[in-house]
Amino acid sequence: ARAYFDHAKVRSIYLTTHGGFPERIQAFLDAFARDGLPGQLILSFSVDNFEAAHDENRRLPGLYRKALESYRLVRAAGNPRILSNIAITVTDHNHAVVDELYTHLKEQEGVAAITAIAMREEGVVKRIPAETKAAIAATYRRLTSRILEDQDRGETSGYRGSLIGGMLIAMRP
Repeated sequence: ARAYFDHAKVRSIYLTTHGGFPERIQAFLDAFARDGLPGQLILSFSVDNFEAAHDENRRLPGLYRKALESYRLVRAAGNPRILSNIAITVTDHNHAVVDELYTHLKEQEGVAAITAIAMREEGVVKRIPAETKAAIAATYRRLTSRILEDQDRGETSGYRGSLIGGMLIAMRP
């Protein structure tokens, strides 16, 4: 992170992770604070389904709980320059449960910042049937709208007051 801040002259670093190593997240948070790194750090933890389905899909038992533990470590650090969120990627295997997952994360798990990502035909998945693509797109639009509405109502914090928040808000239609 130091090399990136020093040589790329950026003001923020956005890291996406499955969050499966809370002890490494804690060590990174400690080092970030101890070393006085400039700028802002955003850690995004992927949660794509309810606990059992998430762990099964990722083939890592306990990953769902570890991702939420990692998210909570960042929140508990209380450093205004270090933000965290849970990122839900809308995919062919979860688009039918994303609305319920969002509600669960927000209301039962206490997640205050959630972002949405839409699956593309890259990497692991090479072809998505047209009707599934349409369902993914519709779910992604619905999820994004819910996230923005909840932020506007103050039900979730998102990135308000941060550099990244300003950029995301500026991109809103």
